[in-house]
Amino acid sequence: MIKFTRYSLPSGRKTPDAITIDPKTDQLGNELIELGIAFSVEILTTGMIALYAINKNLPDAEEQELCYISQNGPEIIDKVKDMINEASERWNK
Repeated sequence: MIKFTRYSLPSGRKTPDAITIDPKTDQLGNELIELGIAFSVEILTTGMIALYAINKNLPDAEEQELCYISQNGPEIIDKVKDMINEASERWNK
């Protein structure tokens, strides 16, 4: 299980959330969290979903964030997996 912060409409209220992908991805996501990387999800006013991985350990603000956009549905699982894999390739060296 990978912990996310969920931002809900209309106020942007923060609530804890979690997702389970598969054992390998879950482990990788949790290793990234231990390194200080945070994951969040936000439902946009368009109905699309924005997924974020944020690494505040980096000095360059442009390199601190990954963002994936997805339709609300089963494809979110693949987007989360892609985001975690990219975050690991970038920041888990």
